[in-house]
Amino acid sequence: MPQKHRDDLLHYPVLIISLKCGFCPPAKNFWSKIADEAGVDLHVLIVEKEEGVDQQYGVSGFPCLVCGPDKMYYGMHFSHDEAKAILKAV
Repeated sequence: MPQKHRDDLLHYPVLIISLKCGFCPPAKNFWSKIADEAGVDLHVLIVEKEEGVDQQYGVSGFPCLVCGPDKMYYGMHFSHDEAKAILKAV
């Protein structure tokens, strides 16, 4: 049986946040609201509760919306329409 590629085991989109980051609570609210509007299943992972999740997804900062192996969006400096387009493109 062929071995699955690592990326086949990951869920997209996923928002990775940190409890130590002051920008993460508003980012979680922002991306969750947009995902609900767009009908997208967004997973939210907290780096302190999910050991190694930052390495698994290749994230170097928080908050980070990961939409694919090479599609990472840091922060929350996106307009409502830009954010919705990002999530719908997943």
